[in-house]
Amino acid sequence: MKRKYIVAILIVISAIIIVTIFSNPLIYSESIIKNRLIKETPLGTNMDTVIAEIESNENYSIMYISYDHGYGIARHGPGDAAVSPGEEEVGKKSIKVHLGEYRITFCVDVIAYYGFNEENELVGIEVAKELDSI
Repeated sequence: MKRKYIVAILIVISAIIIVTIFSNPLIYSESIIKNRLIKETPLGTNMDTVIAEIESNENYSIMYISYDHGYGIARHGPGDAAVSPGEEEVGKKSIKVHLGEYRITFCVDVIAYYGFNEENELVGIEVAKELDSI
C-alpha cells in the first residue's frame, strides 16, 4: 500500500515536470520562435514600434540597441553586435533581445536579433539558443 502511494506521487511529480517543461514556448525550434516573432512584429515594422513591443513583454529584456550596424550571420547562426569577417550583415541597425530561458539538463538562453535598414524598417529576425553550462 505504501509503495503504491510513493509510485503515484512520483508519477504525479513527473507529469508536472513534463508539462512545465513542454508548456514553455521557448523550447520550440528557432524557426518556430522566429515565425512567432515575425507575426508579432512583421517585416517592415518601424524600429520604435519593435522596441515598444519588446518592452511591453515582461519576459523579454533588450541586451543592446545598435544604431551603427546590423547583426551578423555566420555559417553557425546569428552572432553578436560586431559583424566578423566572413559574416553577412543583416540591416544597418540592430537590437539583441533575451527572450528568456529554459532548463532541461542545462540552462538554455533564447536570444533574438532584429535587423533594420536605414529607414528604421525591420528587415530581418533571427533566433539563437545559447547553452549555459551552469
